[in-house]
Amino acid sequence: MEKVCYLEDEEPVLQDVSFTVGAGEMLALIASPSANEALLNLISGFADPLSGTIEIEGQNLGDMNPARRAWLRREKIGIVRDGVNLVESLTVAENIALSYELSGMGHAQALSRAGVALANIRAFEIGDCYPQQLDRYQQLKVAVARAGLGGAKLILALEPTASLKAKAEQNIFSLLRTQVEKGSSCLLFTTRQDLAATADRVVNNSLEQVSCGLGDKSA
Repeated sequence: MEKVCYLEDEEPVLQDVSFTVGAGEMLALIASPSANEALLNLISGFADPLSGTIEIEGQNLGDMNPARRAWLRREKIGIVRDGVNLVESLTVAENIALSYELSGMGHAQALSRAGVALANIRAFEIGDCYPQQLDRYQQLKVAVARAGLGGAKLILALEPTASLKAKAEQNIFSLLRTQVEKGSSCLLFTTRQDLAATADRVVNNSLEQVSCGLGDKSA
């Protein structure tokens, strides 16, 4: 992201924002809730900036049509946020498998991969549960597992531990860190200094002047 400006209801939310996050890096952005929400929507291609550029793996989001942006979200980006967005009519395993099936994988193989993903977060036993049967902590574990599927290059985490107790919060960050250690980049959007301190780097967006893009870690 370079020199990005964004308006909401004709009011500036982001002004000349620029930053780069590298592969295998967790970058924390401390900003207001509205700025964090705007950044997530811009980077995931749900919104367009007033000016500036956003690139993921050298691809400019501004040059992509809606179908290409949808493909990018499905194949390259994982999102973890307060509203976990699991399909209530599907089991946990089926929710995770759905991400694979949308990429063209067969149902049986997708379910097998989902089982592996759940085992990786030590949650295999909840695979047959429905989302409404899970507590907040378990739902977030599933969201983190789903976000890292298929070699997602960028994980966007918006206040991922809101309302969790300290131990559960620590466990969720440990799961996010595991995804980063596997080579994903992670952008952590938060209003809290203490949460940001768990990241590799921190950008404090006090005047909503940050920028973002995915590039080399040295940038």
